[in-house]
Amino acid sequence: MVAAETYAGAALATNAIWTLLDQRRYEDILSYLTPDCAWERTDGWRHGHDELRASFLARPADLLSRHVVTSFTAERADDGSLKGRCYVIAYFARTEDHDATQIMDQPYIIGDVDLEFVQSDQRILISKISVHQAFAIKALIK
Repeated sequence: MVAAETYAGAALATNAIWTLLDQRRYEDILSYLTPDCAWERTDGWRHGHDELRASFLARPADLLSRHVVTSFTAERADDGSLKGRCYVIAYFARTEDHDATQIMDQPYIIGDVDLEFVQSDQRILISKISVHQAFAIKALIK
């Protein structure tokens, strides 16, 4: 059983990183991550704030993204660590007009996201994010 405050802190951090990614607020994302956080990005594993920042900044300027986060859970593992899982549905469009409605056929990825958390002072921070693509979109398979 996870205390309500701990669960809420983990859920807040999880939802925040995806919203901030979509808003391109990269420095704010780092405030929810441990300095040595490992994150499995689309271009491979990145470790620590410097590598993550570089990965975020490498995102194309015309990339518009929305990450829909659902079904968040958090629980204590046998070793006492705090682990979480959510499902993320990501939509991407390449456009110069980020305010225009984008016409989409399907999401880019539907994935299972596993997270590991640590307590830091009064906050819950994310120390690891791994992504497993649960469903593939036939039109996107190369």
